[in-house]
Amino acid sequence: APILDGNVRRVLARHGAIAGWPGQAETLRELWRLSASLTPTMRAADFNQAMMDLGSLICTPRKPACHTCPLEKSCLAHQAGNPTLYPGRKPARDLPVRHVYWLVLRNPSGHIYLEQRPERGIWGGLLSLPEFETREALETFCLAQLGPDRSLALMPQRRHSFSHFHLDFCPVLSDIDAVPEMPSGRMGDFVDADRVERLPTPVRKLLEDLRQAPEASAP
Repeated sequence: APILDGNVRRVLARHGAIAGWPGQAETLRELWRLSASLTPTMRAADFNQAMMDLGSLICTPRKPACHTCPLEKSCLAHQAGNPTLYPGRKPARDLPVRHVYWLVLRNPSGHIYLEQRPERGIWGGLLSLPEFETREALETFCLAQLGPDRSLALMPQRRHSFSHFHLDFCPVLSDIDAVPEMPSGRMGDFVDADRVERLPTPVRKLLEDLRQAPEASAP
């Protein structure tokens, strides 16, 4: 019976110049068809073992040793000079994008207001910046806690990608003269971010960049 493990797929895709990702049904059917047409009825086990060895030792994913391959003259990918283009790569998946605003409150000592994230969800239990779904929600919060004379500066938007979505976050910096009293429901405090061991990677990177280039543009 024919086989189609990873090594055999690579050999057949290159030998027949079969484009496409083997995980796609159409490409997989074509590879199975080719495997079945080449597999002999006699000594099939020896043939299959030879195909697997050919893929693991000679027709490798990178830098295949085409000059030592017994199929060199009949390999269409080798004739075209592009064997490593086969088999095709898995198509990139379009990930959804979530947009949020992060408030960067900095007191006269240079400490940043960080609060604990919920235990469930991304960065569960870690300290992070206050997060808002909209700019209006952030400005409403600042008006209530910082007063009408608050200073807000919009920083460039950034992106952090997870396996299942992109997080686009827009930091908003506010330098304050006095430490405001935060609502009782928010579990946070002004801290020296350099002394916090566990911060989400994009938060730490943002605060490091802020120390190096503190300027931001008015919204």
